[in-house]
Amino acid sequence: MYDATLHRLHVFRTVVDQGGIQAAATTLGITQPSVSGHVKNLEGLIGQPLLKRNRGRRFSLTPAGELVYEYARQILLAADDTQRLLAELAGEQQCQVSLAVSDGLAHSLLVPVFTDFARQRPEVMLSVHTGSLDDIRQALIAGVAALGIGATTGDIRSLESSVIGSVRVLVVASPRHQLAERRHVTIEDLSQHPFVTTLRSSSHFHLVNRVLIEAGLGGYHVAMEYDDELAVKNVVREGFGIAALLETNVEEDLRLGALVALPLSPALRPISIRLLYLHCKRFTAAEQHLIGLLRTHLGPS
Repeated sequence: MYDATLHRLHVFRTVVDQGGIQAAATTLGITQPSVSGHVKNLEGLIGQPLLKRNRGRRFSLTPAGELVYEYARQILLAADDTQRLLAELAGEQQCQVSLAVSDGLAHSLLVPVFTDFARQRPEVMLSVHTGSLDDIRQALIAGVAALGIGATTGDIRSLESSVIGSVRVLVVASPRHQLAERRHVTIEDLSQHPFVTTLRSSSHFHLVNRVLIEAGLGGYHVAMEYDDELAVKNVVREGFGIAALLETNVEEDLRLGALVALPLSPALRPISIRLLYLHCKRFTAAEQHLIGLLRTHLGPS
């Protein structure tokens, strides 16, 4: 394997990540025969096939292909880390920190952290990608992001993580909703009213749903679902149903009186906010600075 160049490994990893030769050629900006040639040369070096070509279906990795893919992923990420650390050591001005962040955190809770970082480190460009927890995992594995930040109820497969804070889950309703007049609301009370949720296939729904189930609300009725959390809030503001949302995403609505947090007793369990990264990740000074700010802003006050 010592003869396998970084470029050849990069091409092979791109074929796997993109799901095919043609897609990899488009991503890399080279011809399809060139991509095929790199893969064949790598197979010749290994002495075993790496891809199992299935007629009419997407290829699959052979056992040797799975091993080489993992090797390629790790060595290419290590090369990227080394390049970034050397650039920082040389004092190069063009510095960037790339993050992958849960949708529900990027637009509210993390904004003060990012603006503080930008003021303190004006020479560093912060690049923020948003998406689901699976999107974050893929971005870290592919090297698109150096750090991930997500709201989770546990560890994320194939990633290292550390808790840097927590966020409450609130059940909210319109001030005109009948539950808004109660001084105390129970789990049983919630079960009698329709819910408006994000898509049930979304990571946000599964995250909040787990908290509700742990609280004893396993059989609630979902009357509407949206792929946009803003739409969920808009429906509830109009007086229809109730919604369980992260506190950071409804703070402004609560302040303006557009929504109210139902006085649920007992309160729902907070969700952990975790810093996510790959095993053996080495952080640059700029990344360490950002991690410090995250812990300061999000940790216990």
